[in-house]
Amino acid sequence: MILKNIIPWIRGNMSYNKGDLNAPFPQTVYLVINGTCNLHCKMCDVGMREKDTQFYKNMNTGNMTMDTLNNIIQGILPNKPLVAIISTEPLLHPQIIEFIKTIKQHGMKVQLTTNGLLLPEFAKHLVDVDLDVLYVSIDGVRDVHNEIRGNPDAWDNAVKGMKTIYDYKKSEKKKNPHVRLNCTISGYNCDSLFEIPLSWYIAS
Repeated sequence: MILKNIIPWIRGNMSYNKGDLNAPFPQTVYLVINGTCNLHCKMCDVGMREKDTQFYKNMNTGNMTMDTLNNIIQGILPNKPLVAIISTEPLLHPQIIEFIKTIKQHGMKVQLTTNGLLLPEFAKHLVDVDLDVLYVSIDGVRDVHNEIRGNPDAWDNAVKGMKTIYDYKKSEKKKNPHVRLNCTISGYNCDSLFEIPLSWYIAS
């Protein structure tokens, strides 16, 4: 147990050394694997197509290739950090399941963040591939969330996907993925944040 707890600490305090540069190994590596999204979130430059902003320009990339992913894996493999796939909407990437498999095959844990619109379609695949952590973005109760996200099905699809994962994990006797909620606090939802847990409890 002591070794299990101390090894990540040792890895996290080891350093990259190159010339005069010295930096600790990252314990989490965040990946942006595409530049497309299927929602129109009011607080997001990509969703609102604000093409002149720096954020939009930075995120407006094509799909990451498997070769690029493998190059990244080789660079971070010695430390085996958590790999967090966060943007733009990962479930739109045509190789997302293969990406997760590839990272897992190298002994690293994978976390994925999604808006949940496609989650019913991918739920069982994410269980089968042993995704470690799944963050689902929920920004309010149904009406608030759908208004912010610009899609009348956003809340229902996210909830349906999470329920499918829960039921499928139970039937297959699997623990992963651990499902967590992710919320972007803004002027659009700050007055109704405390209603989110109750709405989720009622839905589930």
